[in-house]
Amino acid sequence: MKQHRFSFKSHPRSRKSEVLELVHSDLCGPMKTKTFGGGLYFVTFNDDHSRKLWVYVLKTKDQMFGVFKQFQASVERETGKKLKCVRTNNGGEYCGPFDEYCRQQDIRHQKTPPKTPQLNCLAEKMNRTLMERVRCLLSEVKLLGFFWDEALYIVAHVINLSPIVVLQDDVPDKVWYGKDVSYSHLRVFGCKAFVHVPKDERSKLDAKTRDCIFIGYGHDEFAYRFYDHVEKNLVRSRDVIFVEDQIIEDIGKIEKSESLSTDDVIDFDPASQTDMPNVADFDSHDDDVQDYITNDFVDDNDDVVGDFGEPHVPIRRSSRQRLPSTHYSSNEFVFLTDGGELECYKEAMKREHKKKFVQELIFQQQRYVLFCDSQSAIHLSKNPTFHGRSKHIDVRYHWIRDILDSKLLELEKIHTDDNGLDMMTKTLPKGKFKTCRFISGLAFTLS
Repeated sequence: MKQHRFSFKSHPRSRKSEVLELVHSDLCGPMKTKTFGGGLYFVTFNDDHSRKLWVYVLKTKDQMFGVFKQFQASVERETGKKLKCVRTNNGGEYCGPFDEYCRQQDIRHQKTPPKTPQLNCLAEKMNRTLMERVRCLLSEVKLLGFFWDEALYIVAHVINLSPIVVLQDDVPDKVWYGKDVSYSHLRVFGCKAFVHVPKDERSKLDAKTRDCIFIGYGHDEFAYRFYDHVEKNLVRSRDVIFVEDQIIEDIGKIEKSESLSTDDVIDFDPASQTDMPNVADFDSHDDDVQDYITNDFVDDNDDVVGDFGEPHVPIRRSSRQRLPSTHYSSNEFVFLTDGGELECYKEAMKREHKKKFVQELIFQQQRYVLFCDSQSAIHLSKNPTFHGRSKHIDVRYHWIRDILDSKLLELEKIHTDDNGLDMMTKTLPKGKFKTCRFISGLAFTLS
């Protein structure tokens, strides 16, 4: 006897008259790629009246029962109404304890026959819509597969803010909450963002911002979620500047172009320049240089070609002529750059040549005064007490206290208008700059 499946009649689109009168649910998974949190499944709950969507990511199927309890308590507390009916498929996650709990809570549980997902079409179609949009998002912004949960939350959030035909072009969130929705917080998924680094997470010279990728909105907090592609971790912050016309692929292109632009720059030790010959020496010793290169390098390169079968690629070097410094010898340069500078007053007093240096001074004076235009700095130098406003200052910078205690210097307050060193630390108007030059003895007149 011939037999076939009966066709499913298409009913006109309709919805229940109240929220929580009917909720459609379905579980999707497992995915081939785990999320950062280890998620492999997700479950959806869709209210039939408002068409509002809730999405939860799960590690295992048995977590669905606990998530349903959480969902029920949340929506009933928000609306002040009881959940009346749940429509699911006949999967194992919706049987056993789930059935028993529905009976205890007086919740009607509608189950579809086996292998008949058409009767739970709202949940099934929503799963398909979610997966297609998640796939498009990840493909468009070139993100890895383990971000599918973040893209899923983004898609669900956008669906709740989008007009729906069944609601007569109304928005699910507006129907659910009974008030207008806002779109000002929406950003482009996967775009580049500059996230502010808090003060307690950086030092004085560290950058105040970091390049991140926008991946979502905070579920229960007023913040955005980002992925730091350098540190490989998730970041949550509200202090951020978005660059919505750039994605992670553009960031990689920018970093690559920056690295290529610095390939021609070769670092070298300035101290070694003293051993280099002058430019004139190259003209008179061209033959010697050529013999040196031929004997010491060409033979070695032949051996390398024989071992690996690849021709030798010459190293690109700068075409600039390297000349020795005429101002400093190598020892003087090391003294200036490699720890030769004194760190504190006590270290200076231990040097053997300090007495000779003092004796070679042309003049001697009875009183040495250090002028400062900051009253707080003067108080700090005279107050050895450790307190909250000085705890961030390194101990080695307190050498001024030792000098003041030894009566070698006197610290006095000077008015800002009389401080000639302002031109060294800040931008000044023309009149103030001339005054500072005159105070510092740098002013001159043309005869």
